[in-house]
Amino acid sequence: MKIGLWAFLFAGVASLASQTGAENIEVFGVGLVLLLVVILVGVAFDIVGVAATTAQEASLHARAAHRVFGAGHALWLVRNVHQVASVCNDVVGDVCGTLSGAIGVTFVLKLLHAPGELEMILGTTLMTACIAALVVGGKAFGKVLAIEHGTEIVFRIGQFLAFIDGFLPFKLLPPLK
Repeated sequence: MKIGLWAFLFAGVASLASQTGAENIEVFGVGLVLLLVVILVGVAFDIVGVAATTAQEASLHARAAHRVFGAGHALWLVRNVHQVASVCNDVVGDVCGTLSGAIGVTFVLKLLHAPGELEMILGTTLMTACIAALVVGGKAFGKVLAIEHGTEIVFRIGQFLAFIDGFLPFKLLPPLK
C-alpha cells in the first residue's frame, strides 16, 4: 500500500511537471533533452535498485568500521534492500518509463501540428519504438553493470547521500540499528 501511494504521488508530480514542460517547449532539441533525461533517470534508478540487491554487505561493514565517508549510508541501502529496490525499480523506474511514453506522444503531437490518422499512428508507433529501445536497452546494460559492480555502485550512492545529508536540516536516512 505504501509503495503504491508513493508511486501515485511521484507519478502525479512528475507527470504534471513533465507534461507542463513538454507542452511549453517549442524547440525540438529541448524537448528531446527532456525526454532523454526522463529515460536516463529511470535507467539510473533501475541500476541502483539492482545494485542494492547484489551489493556485498561485508565489504560495506569494513568500510563503515574504518569510518569511510558514505559507508554507513551504503550499508543502510543494503540492509533495506526490499524498500530500496521497490522504490528505485518499481516507483521511480516504472514511472519514468510511463512518463517517457506520455512525453513522447506530446512530442509527436507538437511535431505533427495537425496530424491525420495515419500520420498519428505512424508517429506514435515510431516514437514508442524508439523510447522502448532506449529504456529496455539502457536497463539491460545497467543490469549487467549493477550485477558486476553492485557494491561499488551502492557505496558511491551512499557517498552521494551522505554528501546531501550534510546540507539538509534533517537526515535523509534513519540511523543504522
